[in-house]
Amino acid sequence: MLRSGITKHFLLPLIFMISCSSFAQNSEVDSLKKLILQLPDNSKKVDVLNTLSWKILFNSPDEAKKYLDIAIVLGKKLNYKQGLAQSYNDMGAYSSVKSNSKDALGYYLESLKLKEELKDERGIGISYINIGQIYSSQEQFKEAILNFRKALTTFIKIQNEKEIAATYNSIGGLFEENDIHDSAIYYMEKSLTIRKRINDQDGLSESYGNLGIVYHSLGDNKKAIVYYKLDNIQNQKSGSTYNTCIGMNNLSILYSEIGDMDEAIAMAKKSAEISDKNGYLENLRHAIGNLADFYFTKKDYKEAYHYMAEWATLRDSLKNEDLTRAITEMQTKYETDKKETENILLKTKNELSDKTIKEQKIIAYFIVSGLVLALLLAFFIFRGLKQQRKANKIITEQKLEVELQKHIVDEKQKEILDSIHYAKRIQQSLLPTEKYIKRKLIKKK
Repeated sequence: MLRSGITKHFLLPLIFMISCSSFAQNSEVDSLKKLILQLPDNSKKVDVLNTLSWKILFNSPDEAKKYLDIAIVLGKKLNYKQGLAQSYNDMGAYSSVKSNSKDALGYYLESLKLKEELKDERGIGISYINIGQIYSSQEQFKEAILNFRKALTTFIKIQNEKEIAATYNSIGGLFEENDIHDSAIYYMEKSLTIRKRINDQDGLSESYGNLGIVYHSLGDNKKAIVYYKLDNIQNQKSGSTYNTCIGMNNLSILYSEIGDMDEAIAMAKKSAEISDKNGYLENLRHAIGNLADFYFTKKDYKEAYHYMAEWATLRDSLKNEDLTRAITEMQTKYETDKKETENILLKTKNELSDKTIKEQKIIAYFIVSGLVLALLLAFFIFRGLKQQRKANKIITEQKLEVELQKHIVDEKQKEILDSIHYAKRIQQSLLPTEKYIKRKLIKKK
């Protein structure tokens, strides 16, 4: 869940840790613990470990981490990416509760990487919110709002109202951190409207607390008390120790402002005690800072100095330039690695495309070459046939001419013979026959 708490002088971190389940009763936790002992080492066991760790994270963070460690080892062994993505996300939440921003960012980036591989749009949006919260805790407004907007775009795309409301709440908290109160109220009320409509009980607690903080910052204690009381009712319903500590801090400041310093100190000490016991270091720092402020107001400078020194020590350990630089470098490295991966994929795709183009060119070359050869072959065949037909035609014509000439010669020979025969017939008809001459000679004798 998302949670923020802004004191008069300090800002508690915004924490966004959405899981598949909400806070549960002790009986449910006991049932999950028994189930884990019965299950074999499979993906279902990883899911149960994640669910159990989430249910106890705010009240027993160190115990929750033990279950998350087991879930991560088993998830890696099974290569169960979906389970690992949730484990890393919740481990990031644990690190945020422990105010270890660098480790939190590392886990959130690991979770984001797996969610992108799984194309888990909701999970991707959650990771952007978590990363934005880390930048918010380090007072890097530009980077925080950039990640929140990425998350909001993703959640609107998949029409997930619960996460849209949570993102609006985070954006509102970021504006409040930068004293832009009107924008903070605008986004927080948008979040509250959605959460009322969908009956998001954990989300309602968050929104009530944050709106109480804003009105408190504006000096409207009347409205602040209304929202703080609503927040307290929701926290009691959910049993959230972590949120209760934040509410106590906020109420302690409100009591100090109305002049009830004893009640303010008692409330801040109770918050500090619970935070110290559970390792809520950021919340502990703010509770101690409030105590320093309260004792200073009472002119108890010895106690004020004691708590101020303790506050400064915690502040230096939780936020410093080296940590901010490390967080920025980690995010940059992730983006660079992601870009390099995309470039490798693009290069591979281009190489495959070039290879395909080359293969297609070769195939096209062979096809064109084959067509050219076929055309050339057809041309030569056609030309050969044409020449053959031409030659045959010439031969046929020559043969016909020879035959015609032969016919002419034969005709001429026939004419000559006929003439000879005709002349011979004439001669024979004009000249007396030999018998005729003999007969005439005998008669003369």
